[in-house]
Amino acid sequence: MIHEADVRAKIAAVLRNEISVVDFARWIMSNSWNMHKDSSSEAVDLVSNIHLLLAERHEAQSDAEFLQALTAML
Repeated sequence: MIHEADVRAKIAAVLRNEISVVDFARWIMSNSWNMHKDSSSEAVDLVSNIHLLLAERHEAQSDAEFLQALTAML
């Protein structure tokens, strides 16, 4: 289970440079496994959007664009 508030707290930590984008990505990937079984639909939607951003970041998106997109999610 992953909680929307926890995800938003991690996003805020990334934006404050308290954790790296890589550490954030690792946290998301390890904590969102099977989340569709027991997490709220809001948490699932938020994490799904983050997964998409992470995929785009690896393909063409800059760190600045990634952080801007995360900011919009808060």
